[in-house]
Amino acid sequence: MMWMKNAVRRCPALLLLLSAVTTGAVLIWPILAPLEWVSLVPMGAVLLRLISAEGKNGKPVSLRRMYAWGFLYCFVFQAIVYHWFFYLYPLEFTGMPTAAAAAVVAVACFGLALLHGGIFAAAFPLIGLVCRSPICRRLPALRIPLIAAVWCIFEWMQTQTWIGVPWGRLALGQVRWLPVIQTVSLLGSYLITFLLLTVNLLIAAALLEPAAAGRRLTAALLVFGVNFAVGSGLFLLDEAAAEDRDTITVSAAQGNISTSVKWSGEAMAETLQAYVVLTREAAAQGAELVVWPESTIPYTLHKYPWMVEYIEALAAENGVTLLVGCFTASPEGMMNSVVTVTPDGGVDGTVYSKRHLVPFGEYLPMADLVRAVCPPLAQLQMAEGGDLAAGKEAAVHSAAGVKVGSLICFDSIYEMLSLDSVRQGAEVLAVSTNDYWFSDSAALRQHHGQAVLRAVETRRSVIRAANTGISAVITPRGTVLGDLEPLTQGQITAEVECNSRLTLYTQVGNLLIWLCMAGTAVCLGSYLVPQFWRRNRKGIDTDSPA
Repeated sequence: MMWMKNAVRRCPALLLLLSAVTTGAVLIWPILAPLEWVSLVPMGAVLLRLISAEGKNGKPVSLRRMYAWGFLYCFVFQAIVYHWFFYLYPLEFTGMPTAAAAAVVAVACFGLALLHGGIFAAAFPLIGLVCRSPICRRLPALRIPLIAAVWCIFEWMQTQTWIGVPWGRLALGQVRWLPVIQTVSLLGSYLITFLLLTVNLLIAAALLEPAAAGRRLTAALLVFGVNFAVGSGLFLLDEAAAEDRDTITVSAAQGNISTSVKWSGEAMAETLQAYVVLTREAAAQGAELVVWPESTIPYTLHKYPWMVEYIEALAAENGVTLLVGCFTASPEGMMNSVVTVTPDGGVDGTVYSKRHLVPFGEYLPMADLVRAVCPPLAQLQMAEGGDLAAGKEAAVHSAAGVKVGSLICFDSIYEMLSLDSVRQGAEVLAVSTNDYWFSDSAALRQHHGQAVLRAVETRRSVIRAANTGISAVITPRGTVLGDLEPLTQGQITAEVECNSRLTLYTQVGNLLIWLCMAGTAVCLGSYLVPQFWRRNRKGIDTDSPA
């Protein structure tokens, strides 16, 4: 299989671009899920060649060069993942001039690709260091799992701080292939990333070294096969367990109210009327819980007693519990929240407030710098009166005797927030979101895919109510019972399972990441500590008197 060696030697950039484009395409169209198990092979071949190659002076390839190759792959991949920003132009909901809107869209797409690609590219030189360690030299078979471990660490890093946005995690490409993703209930979505990298690297190694091709291809097939078999078993076991679970009939309401219209005071009556109609339709179909989207009421609810009375009367009249997206006031400031309206007690004291706010949309990070460098970005902020305040903890609502954990929009892409809700007793998860900004772009499907992962990770039914779509009801196994097309008005009602048992992942959290960190640290230590010692020892010997 000399063709792969020749390709790596002559056109590594082309191979990296091929992997970036095909893997990015899978995340956009998850129906291509099987492709992801080979789409990283070209990148893997280049990476394996880099960690084993020597330069003209006989030394390993420089870390700077490894970073450059890594940046090429990561930037292109991230640019494809975030390509949908172009669909947002001309950002009508902001009211900004078209020139400013074009600048914001360009900064959002290419700026995020530069930022996230630049950070993730550091995985390549780190992999180079890990693979130079004495441990990897003695046990070369560890190279592939260690490369996968480093990749998982960097994917996890995308969930940290306001900079981190895990929009491009590899597991999202598998959300339509349900037997494959069931193992996320054991160790989270990072397990799928680990397995994807392992399989792709084993195939790449087989193509680079024909002498060991049979053994490595067998190992790749075994890794995929074990995950598929275990996942299928978990799917069937959970489906059997569903027969003994209590159920609740729920509904996700999708009003399809334009954000530019919704924020105008004149449209409040139209918005309320739309959700009154949808709620009555759901109640007529037996719904006990109706979830409204994020900021359905774009005001601080209790400032308008007539509105509170109107919604309370709606819940009582139809005998349903409502989860209403609105704003609430707190000592820290205005908060993006979901309040519970019960059929017999009105608005109760359980309020969930969004914990992971959207940078530039709900608050402005590094405000002075942003206003100085790119003023149009500051105009994206949609909250009236300045930055919103973030919620601090999970809140569990009660609906027809069932505990429901809320997540709001951006919350649903951070797995630890759903784990917190389930650990607080949530038997069902409700996601209220406003994806109007995404229009009908791939971002809608990517965001929806995150909810599928949250359902399987926690084995909880998910009710996803989106202002303009995609609204859906998802089973604990990731099956979409029904969804509403984007930019349409309607409601979807279904009977869902209530589960109080904790999955392994809910109990151990990101244990896999900590194991990956431990393995990486041990290998790095075995390489860097002796080098540091030798350099210091050399300095001591040089300073010693003859």
